[in-house]
Amino acid sequence: MKFYVDYCSTFKKQGFNTLIKAFFLAALCLAPKPLSSSTSPGKYCGPLLEENLSFVYDPGITKKENPSHSTTREIETEKYTINQENTWGELFLLRVINGRGSGNYKAGEEIDVIADDAPSRMHRNATEVVFDKWIGDVEYLEDIWSPQTVLTMPARAATVEATYKVVTKEAFRTHTIPGKIESEHYDMGGMGLSYRDDDTREGGFLYRTQDMVDLVDKSDASNGVSVGYSQSGEWLDYTISGVKHGLYDIKFRYASGSRFKLGDLKISLDGHELATFTDLEPTAGWYDFTTVVIRDVHVSGGNNKVLRLEYVNGGGFDLDVVEFVDKNSPSCLPSTSVFTAQHGVYKQNRKVRDTNVLRIEENRRRSYLQFDVSNICGVITEATLWLKNEGSEWGSGSFKVYKAGHSQWSNATRDAKKLPGRSGSLLDEYEDYSITGGEELTFDVTRAVTRNGTISFVIEHKNGNDIKVYSDNVSNELYQPRLIVKYGSKTNSKSKATSNNTNTTLEPGATGYTTPVLVYPNPSQDGKLTIAGINEAGTIKSANLISMQGLTIPVIPVKANDGEYSIDVPGIDRGLYMLQLQFSDHTVTKRVHIE
Repeated sequence: MKFYVDYCSTFKKQGFNTLIKAFFLAALCLAPKPLSSSTSPGKYCGPLLEENLSFVYDPGITKKENPSHSTTREIETEKYTINQENTWGELFLLRVINGRGSGNYKAGEEIDVIADDAPSRMHRNATEVVFDKWIGDVEYLEDIWSPQTVLTMPARAATVEATYKVVTKEAFRTHTIPGKIESEHYDMGGMGLSYRDDDTREGGFLYRTQDMVDLVDKSDASNGVSVGYSQSGEWLDYTISGVKHGLYDIKFRYASGSRFKLGDLKISLDGHELATFTDLEPTAGWYDFTTVVIRDVHVSGGNNKVLRLEYVNGGGFDLDVVEFVDKNSPSCLPSTSVFTAQHGVYKQNRKVRDTNVLRIEENRRRSYLQFDVSNICGVITEATLWLKNEGSEWGSGSFKVYKAGHSQWSNATRDAKKLPGRSGSLLDEYEDYSITGGEELTFDVTRAVTRNGTISFVIEHKNGNDIKVYSDNVSNELYQPRLIVKYGSKTNSKSKATSNNTNTTLEPGATGYTTPVLVYPNPSQDGKLTIAGINEAGTIKSANLISMQGLTIPVIPVKANDGEYSIDVPGIDRGLYMLQLQFSDHTVTKRVHIE
């Protein structure tokens, strides 16, 4: 009896604990094991692991007896966190060889991928080694040609590798001094060899896309393109095939809509500083270009010299063109240049309007025109403003033309307070006109155009009906307002002269009025372009369309009417092109859109 009582007493003390342990063991066996990338779903019913026993409460087990208790719990917690991440969005490995961006990412995640500089071992016996392209899983890259691009992570592991190429520095275009250097025609060779730019390409213009230089589409730039987003320390190199020894004026054309202090532009030749443009002022906007000059700069002659344009003490301006003008050049013969307007708006009450016509009406509407005559070579002797009546509304009345107080405005100006005031009357009396459809109007503005630079006019109307004349952005360039400028020679040399203005073509030795070469309609229509304004002395020898990627497409100009040629462009891809016309002794380039 006593044995029975002792047994029951013992069972009550120990049997309950045994039942508790058995309950936990059964629960552990039936519970699903956490999933991982290397474990299949299911229940774990194998031998009981020591680490699992640590979860069973037993006063006989202490931390000293099981020192791995805390570590085991941390490992299990980390495994569970990773497995939980895989459950909701699995991570996949991205390997970037010779670059940055490696790691574990979810499918669909966008990752910045950046190539490293070329390995030092590759620089042996090479002029320069630069990034070439990405290889590997490139179908997931935004741009395989850019050293900094974006990869969209697939639902699997992926690898991309930066590759490199050996390059030598060489000229992109032939440059000479004296002459113009277009900013976008910097040398070939890549980052650190032909230019220095930051790590991102801004501006978005589709030209020389494998480089990081920030090119901007600017219709008012001399070649339709400018270098923008300038920062201190950036630079561009240009190989100059031939430099004539002599004394020069250096012209620099730029635009800036910055509200902050601008930096400086340093110009050097083979490492020797020639000049630095300082105290630059913002223009009326990012599309409003102006020209500044540093005079009497001595330049040493030679061949294959490197000209460097460098931003110092900041940036904040768009670079268009740099020109070296030989002060002793005998090429300034008497001639005439015709400039088309680069800006034209009218103010109606307090609103500024930019349309293809300029409206003029007494006490209600006033018109504004702007011309750039920076490239006149010689002493200006006569200037005439030419307008063409729009023709849909006949009218009558009187005009008065004023020289504007400033030219710090553009077609983008919308604040009427920023338009120029009247600086002085160019016509002492109002000139009366009875307007009929398509009439041409001329005004003597010689007193306003006394030197190179940008000039603006204010046009008013009195005593008559509302009058409309064509503006700068009319689709037919033959109707655009023009400024016809005559100038005298500096020397008596017999050498031939041509105008440097991009809107004008003058045959050598031309005198009197010369019509500019015009291309219309622009954009093209029905697969055709028309070239107008070719005088009797001019004959087009050849013509090419040059794409923004540098592809040259020969085209055939067919003579149509007097002074006009027609070009068929039916099979050419849509986009922006440079139409290059070759005459007997000079070339004309016009910017055209093919539709």
